[in-house]
Amino acid sequence: MQLLGFSITTPGDAKRGAGDCMLGQKSDMTKHRYPGVYKAFDMWGKIGAALKLDRVGADFFSVIEQVRDVLGANPVVMMLPIGREDSFTGVVDLLTRKAWVWDDSNDPNNYEIQDVPADMVDLVEEWRERLIEGVIDQDDEAMERYLEEGEEPDVETLKRCIRRGTIARDFFPTLCGSSFKNKGVQLVLDAVVDYLPDPKIGRAHV
Repeated sequence: MQLLGFSITTPGDAKRGAGDCMLGQKSDMTKHRYPGVYKAFDMWGKIGAALKLDRVGADFFSVIEQVRDVLGANPVVMMLPIGREDSFTGVVDLLTRKAWVWDDSNDPNNYEIQDVPADMVDLVEEWRERLIEGVIDQDDEAMERYLEEGEEPDVETLKRCIRRGTIARDFFPTLCGSSFKNKGVQLVLDAVVDYLPDPKIGRAHV
């Protein structure tokens, strides 16, 4: 699991301060004192990314549970993996309900945007509803329409809610992919731009 901010540090290096990027495997959360590092830069918004889903034993949903249990954090799942371990091929973006599928060339530009795989449709809808319910309280009007009229917020409204909640430290967006095989990495970088505060302005800029 990785937590993204503005600069780079390593697990256990709590001296670096707020806004850093914490790097490490999900199995290292306790060993490398993740809770202490997490709190050391808790004054800024963060983005989480599980970027080793091509490895043997990788389990994205287990990562999410560990983040909650070990860090006492509130991850908002933004995407789901397609396949696992050596059959990991891409991700489903919960905001757009679209699948990003890469080939085996390790070229991040060799992907196709497809419909959600048929065997994932129900799972995607379940987690998309969780995403909406986890962020919608950042916009009173959108929340009222959603709860009282059943009106689903559009993508731009959801992105605005996610940015507000991230900067306010109410939760952090959590993505996934494979950094070694260049699958999903660009989406993580896009999320940094979309949801983290401008480092020149700070968290007051929403």
